[in-house]
Amino acid sequence: MNNSLINRIINGNNYLLVSDYYNLDEYYDIEFSDLRLKTIISEFKHCKYQKEAANLVSRVLIERYEDNINKYCFVTVPCSNRLKTEKKYNGFSKIVSSITGMENGHDFIIRYKDSKPKYGFGFESLTYYSIELDIKKINNKKIVLFDDFICSGNTVNYIKKRLSWFCKDLNFVFLEKKV
Repeated sequence: MNNSLINRIINGNNYLLVSDYYNLDEYYDIEFSDLRLKTIISEFKHCKYQKEAANLVSRVLIERYEDNINKYCFVTVPCSNRLKTEKKYNGFSKIVSSITGMENGHDFIIRYKDSKPKYGFGFESLTYYSIELDIKKINNKKIVLFDDFICSGNTVNYIKKRLSWFCKDLNFVFLEKKV
């Protein structure tokens, strides 16, 4: 698989991506290695392939941060509900932290009210405020914020505004960006 990191500027922010998103139903000319990558990413969204997705993300992070990687905390954007967040990101975050040496910040951002997912539009507008930052854990840390999929950037921009008040450095990594 071609896993070299992709840098993109989205809404004025520099993001690291593992892959661009193409709807496989509409994209027929795809190599086997790309198909395997797309399968891992697609299944990760359904709480499967955590180990494979963690390996992909870890390789991108190691390539980007090299010797300074252990100075960063790996923090995940919560899913639309608490149960899915725990199922999807708890083990995934442990694996990424174990491979990279980054601090596991899985519990730095907590969702305290479930919402409906709104892909492409971020959290439901009324439930943006249903996440809570653990300020004591975030304060003066270098954070790499992870989300599996970025479309508009609304969710990440909201969290970025809150995190940037407290953390020392804030970076982003995603499995996919909608093209």
